[in-house]
Amino acid sequence: MPPHTAFHHIPHTPRNHFALWYFAATYTLLADLHMLAGEAGLRAWFDPYPFLHQYLDEMAAFMPDDLTWEAGHRWWQRELAVWSANSPTPLPLQRLVEHPAWDNATLLALAFLGLPEEDSRFGILFACVQGSPALRRPTVETIGRALAPTTTDGGWTLCRPIVEAGLADITNADDPRAEWMLRPTPWLWDILRGEPPEPEHEWLIWHPAETFSPPDALILPERAHAMVANLRTMLAEIPLLTIVVRGMPGSERLSLLGALAREQGFGVAVTDAATLDKPRRRQLATFCRLQHAWPILRADLSPGERLRLDTLPGHTAPIGIIVGTIGGIEGELLARSVGVHLPPLHAEERRQCWQQALGETPVDNLDHIVERFHLPGGYIRRIAPLARHQAALHGRDTITPADVQAACRTLNREVLDTQATRLDTLGTWEHLVVTESTRERLQELEQRCRHREQVLAHLAPVYAGSNRGVRALFSGASGTGKTFAARILAAELGTDIYRVDLSAIVNKYIGETEKNLHRIFTHAEALDVILLLDEGDALLGKRTDVTNANDRYANLETNFLLQRMETFGGIVIVTTNVADQIDTAFQRRMDVVVHFIPPDAVARLRIWALHLPENHHISDAYLHRVATACVLTGGQIRNVALNATLAALDDNTPVCERHLAHALAAEYRKAGGICPLDETGEARTTIGVEAFMHTLGHRNGNGHD
Repeated sequence: MPPHTAFHHIPHTPRNHFALWYFAATYTLLADLHMLAGEAGLRAWFDPYPFLHQYLDEMAAFMPDDLTWEAGHRWWQRELAVWSANSPTPLPLQRLVEHPAWDNATLLALAFLGLPEEDSRFGILFACVQGSPALRRPTVETIGRALAPTTTDGGWTLCRPIVEAGLADITNADDPRAEWMLRPTPWLWDILRGEPPEPEHEWLIWHPAETFSPPDALILPERAHAMVANLRTMLAEIPLLTIVVRGMPGSERLSLLGALAREQGFGVAVTDAATLDKPRRRQLATFCRLQHAWPILRADLSPGERLRLDTLPGHTAPIGIIVGTIGGIEGELLARSVGVHLPPLHAEERRQCWQQALGETPVDNLDHIVERFHLPGGYIRRIAPLARHQAALHGRDTITPADVQAACRTLNREVLDTQATRLDTLGTWEHLVVTESTRERLQELEQRCRHREQVLAHLAPVYAGSNRGVRALFSGASGTGKTFAARILAAELGTDIYRVDLSAIVNKYIGETEKNLHRIFTHAEALDVILLLDEGDALLGKRTDVTNANDRYANLETNFLLQRMETFGGIVIVTTNVADQIDTAFQRRMDVVVHFIPPDAVARLRIWALHLPENHHISDAYLHRVATACVLTGGQIRNVALNATLAALDDNTPVCERHLAHALAAEYRKAGGICPLDETGEARTTIGVEAFMHTLGHRNGNGHD
């Protein structure tokens, strides 16, 4: 039978535990007031502060009648110790006392300094007792006199562990220490009061143990299973183990750490390692002690960046660190560390993730979804409910690949839209007019992209370690169809394509360009979208001899992009207008190089047919003359067709030769030239300066410019 206590009928909850310590602190204050009043006793305080009598009456209902003040203090300590010991599970305040620097006297001091937090009338009382309206919280001197009257420095001895735990800060540190007032940290004080922690604090995210699956239910890459099994054994032997988990965004890094913590009976508290200054380290350690949690530190490191992580004061449980595939970690936390790398999932592992995430929801063509969307497990779990919503939006119960793609697009916008521009995917290869050799290379590229995962299983052993990435270089003059071809490729593959203007992300500050590139490549790889690096010669240009600091850092940026593209596990297309200026090292590492040349007359005629409205009133003979005489690129033809259509809409008539002639003339003027055909569609007899003067004379002959 558990020992009897005056509080045996009170349920063992965090809230009730706090309330009992609160009344113990109130009793200690009453004893101090009794001492200060001398012969007048407490009656001297009851008249101006009648609420004190109410507190005393509530406590008297539990306490024996014949106790002296000193005996009453010992009674509270004894009864609280028995009540706490009878708790079926450790309570947050009990976990605080487990720290070597803490004891019940420190816990009582914590409750004492929090009296004004719970009842503002105590603030008025403290201001009176301490002789200043500004001293509405108990000072270090007051705490020492009330709780440790026999020692000269008892107040600070009791308060110091509270400050070092981050549970309170000093509001007037410039004053003498005896006059210091301690203000409880609000969000931690709420937890001490027995309130459940908020899921998302300003800099911390709380995950209770039950929010995670057991380790055996995780779907992990095959290569990680053995390491996780060994890790579970190590945790039973090394209580202060630091677990460093690397992987791309969306991989099951947090799920793995959460599952391991759950198996040990812990929740997890996740925070950004870069913002973890000394006060936050103290508060994080205390929060984890109160909530019985592992701290999980996220580190988003850039190329060449190293992050120092020091120990958390007083923390005696494992610590998890989540980091990407690059960047270094150093510091005291790595003294007892082990690293786990989570590589991308294979097809069968993705299938299991989809089946687990979708449950009983019917799916149309799961094989295609598995093959098409090379996503990590964490993203699959986020996308699955979004895909259900997409299906419901169209009145269906069955999820289709189109629903999954629409759901992916929602996630893509959330992650990538601030770093790159999504291009609409449109058309088929039939809409692209290129030479036969260019078409063959594009079809080869599509084949490589479509089977980029399956081919790894059939490669010779010499290719071991190769990733599933595909790198392509599109070279050619502006307007020859490079971007259009990339958008068609995305449409054929059923994926999104994001364009990055390299000239826009090159930063004058050292290292910032690499950070920008790394961030974009990392997210594009995890989301499995096509990355289009437009105007790639901005960074892929030939490296130069180092003659100054600018050359050195420019070469570093080029070297980084070279290495990052080589390790990129997604599809990346680089476009350039000046292929001869691209560094040869990049060209060697490209899987497919596609050259786009300006169209000849036959090709231009086909492009005109694709871009002009079907109901146009332009004769075949006129269109043949335009295709032969006007040496335009596909982009220019598109512009002319668009402007001619706009003019026809303004006239409310179909597109005719007059509209086309005016649009051609405008396009040539924009390029600084003169259309080789006149308004009737006939070839001009004069060219160059003579044609220009002839045009001026014709316009002046009409009277005015």
